[in-house]
Amino acid sequence: MSLQDKDFPSRELNRLAREQMKTKLLADILFDMQVCKLEGWDIMEYLKEIKSMLDSISINPKADE
Repeated sequence: MSLQDKDFPSRELNRLAREQMKTKLLADILFDMQVCKLEGWDIMEYLKEIKSMLDSISINPKADE
């Protein structure tokens, strides 16, 4: 019997950890947007920087092989 055959909740734990991380990221972004608003900074510039950073991440599944 391999480890995969056992009821080890690693996949579910990973899913929950990812959801928690997304919640934290969203909270940080919303906070930073409020700072931008209070300081009179360009919110769209900030969001475009984040999007550009995310777009730069390669999601090619073959790159992991």
